[in-house]
Amino acid sequence: MTAKLFIQAITKFLLGVVLVGVLLFLPAGTLLFFNGWLFMSILFIPMFFLRLQAVRRVDLYEHESVIIFDEVQLFPKARQAIKHLVKDGRYHYIETGSLISI
Repeated sequence: MTAKLFIQAITKFLLGVVLVGVLLFLPAGTLLFFNGWLFMSILFIPMFFLRLQAVRRVDLYEHESVIIFDEVQLFPKARQAIKHLVKDGRYHYIETGSLISI
């Protein structure tokens, strides 16, 4: 995959996330609309993994593949999101990170 095609794919994905976010949260009047976040996660998480597979040219097999998140302690909201991925159960996840803060 060329760099130009990769940038186009990421741009379209992010624009889709923003557009759906605007359509959901603007009428709700708040970003604290739980059902909106739930809908977006159900819609965009599988799309993210499909794009990841296409870009990296690696197949992810449900119930067999392991996805590793490194240095997760730096991103508490990402750790919260990983809980939903684990609950989904399609893939296995490993969280790693150091607790050293220098």
